[in-house]
Amino acid sequence: MQKNRISYMAGFSMIELLIALAIIGVLFKVAISNYEGVVNRKARAAAVEGLEMLAARQEQFKQANQQYARKISQLKVEPLMEQGDYLLSVKGKWNAFVLTADPAGEGTSGKMAEDGKLRMDFKGVKSWDCDNDGSFRCSWEDATK
Repeated sequence: MQKNRISYMAGFSMIELLIALAIIGVLFKVAISNYEGVVNRKARAAAVEGLEMLAARQEQFKQANQQYARKISQLKVEPLMEQGDYLLSVKGKWNAFVLTADPAGEGTSGKMAEDGKLRMDFKGVKSWDCDNDGSFRCSWEDATK
C-alpha cells in the first residue's frame, strides 16, 4: 500500500505574489500622484500668499511715496519664496503695478517650472497661467484647489 501524499503546499504561488505586488504598485502610484498634487497646491498657495503680501506692501509704499514701487528691492522683500519654488517680481509705474510669481525664475528649485506663473495687478485682478502658455486664463481659486 502506498502512503497518502499531502496534496497541498503551504505558502503562496508565484502568480499570487505577483498579483499582490501589482496591486500594491498601483496603490502606491495613486498615492504618490495625489501627494504630488497636494504639494503643488501648497506651493501655489504660498506663492499666492506672497503676491498678496507684496500687494499690501505696494499700497503701503504708495501711501508713503505717492507712487508704487518700480522694483521689488524698493519694498525690502526677499524675491525668492521660502521653499524656492517661486520667484516674486514687481513691475511698476508711478500709478500701476503687476506682481508675478514665476516658478521657473532664476534661483528657483525648478520643480514647479511647468506649472505656470501667477499674476496680480494694482486693480486686484488675479490670474494663473495654468497651461504655461502665457494665456493667464485660469483663476487663483483653481490654483489652490
